[in-house]
Amino acid sequence: MTQTTLLEIGNSTIKVAHIAPGGDIAIERYSNLEALLRRCELSDGPIICAPVGDALSTPTIERLEAAREIRVLRREEFAGFIGDSYDTPGTLGLDRILNLLGMGGDGVAISCGTAITIDAVAGGRPVWGAIMPGFRTAAEGLHARVPVLPLVGLDARPGLPARTSLASVTNGVLLGTALGAEGVARLLARDLFGGAPPRVILTGGDAALLKGLWGGEEAAEVDEALLFRGMIAAA
Repeated sequence: MTQTTLLEIGNSTIKVAHIAPGGDIAIERYSNLEALLRRCELSDGPIICAPVGDALSTPTIERLEAAREIRVLRREEFAGFIGDSYDTPGTLGLDRILNLLGMGGDGVAISCGTAITIDAVAGGRPVWGAIMPGFRTAAEGLHARVPVLPLVGLDARPGLPARTSLASVTNGVLLGTALGAEGVARLLARDLFGGAPPRVILTGGDAALLKGLWGGEEAAEVDEALLFRGMIAAA
């Protein structure tokens, strides 16, 4: 029985989603191109690629195309969905587009990775919110600019009041980033929906971390496969 294989090609990692006939989605992660290619050889179904990062996209797509026919999603395909919602559509990340397509309805999508993006769908149309540093980017950036301050691990536990510099930086990086994302989402929802959004979906590698720090009245759900749901909708 054939399966559709979806590839999200990032800057350092390639996520592979296998779509079973019943619609279940199983996700694997690869950082080695050769291992990925060997895995794709086992698939006899269609392969669809979303190049959301620059570093790995070209070599991965070239190697796959040399072996078999694949479909590559490009930003230009979504001009109708984007419409006049963005003044610089050529700079709009494919991952942001696919996350909103994967929503399947109105709500706010927050993708948590190297950067955190906060966007929404309202009345079936995309509304773009913000791009801000992710948790790890904030931690590493602060330490790089002010080396005397400790580098905070994402497994640290924030808490107020702080009694050490480590605790202070932990609160700033973790609580500050989480509350910043939550605040932008709340402002966006207020303008679009007049209050709480119908849904808030968190996705990306640090979605569980943001979920644990989420303090808003709006219920936030984690969906690791949101971008892949967007790929399914697009394909």
